[in-house]
Amino acid sequence: MPFAIHWMETRFGRTTLPGDPKRKEMTSTVGAIGPMQFMDLTWIGWDWRKDHPNVATTLGDIPDSFMASLTNPEEIKKYNGSGIDGNQDGIADPWNEIDAIHAAANYIAIHGGAQGDYQKAILAYNKSQAYLQKVLAKVKQFRQPSTQQITGESYIWPVPTLTKITSNFGNRNHPLSRKMKQHQGIDIAGPGARGQSCYAANAGTVMVKQDPGGYGNYILIDHGNGYSTLYGHLDSVLVQSGQKVNRGQLIGNVGQTGGVTGPHLHFEIRYQGTPQDPLKWIRPS
Repeated sequence: MPFAIHWMETRFGRTTLPGDPKRKEMTSTVGAIGPMQFMDLTWIGWDWRKDHPNVATTLGDIPDSFMASLTNPEEIKKYNGSGIDGNQDGIADPWNEIDAIHAAANYIAIHGGAQGDYQKAILAYNKSQAYLQKVLAKVKQFRQPSTQQITGESYIWPVPTLTKITSNFGNRNHPLSRKMKQHQGIDIAGPGARGQSCYAANAGTVMVKQDPGGYGNYILIDHGNGYSTLYGHLDSVLVQSGQKVNRGQLIGNVGQTGGVTGPHLHFEIRYQGTPQDPLKWIRPS
């Protein structure tokens, strides 16, 4: 459900930092902000107005001078807000994709989703009947099982914000052991790599694992027809073993767990368990 709403609100808008011009694209005419389009008072809590009368707009927008309060988890708890510190960095930021998606999922659950009344939950998010029907249609679309073979058209680049390949598939001098060894995937990195969002390259079933001396925190997704993909060295994992995911669904964040010299995503494509060169199938988007 949050996945469909994320698409509806900002077409999978991602984390932005102050000063990023993309923030203008994720600010609505009434003041809703971020990847999931929260109003300020929905995020921090409408009870905030009791301590700050005549400050917020009737629609729930508050002045920029109060932004420190907006992202403070303690303030959000005090005022019964919807904001959540999803990545546990001490800040509940509506501009952060992980925080916003966690908050949206919680909002949906509170407003009917936990009882299975998803129509009620969606209408709490947006009261438009047209919006409701579009979200439900998008949910149905995303739930369609993938029957595609592995092709450049069916698989997507897992980290859209990173395009630099720092180590290719094949034999290489291992950066830690200093010995020649087969590299079973590609390493994707770049400036500010740590914490960047990682997405499922295609639909499938998740298996979450840990390999402290190698892949670190990693995810293996079974796509059927003998194909699977692996995402290694993640700092955070946002899915669970056995979970069904859609192509393009947020699954974790780039990190530096396991045997690494710096933050990057180790990405593999396998057929019948045997690693293939990912660049034969996909390229940076």
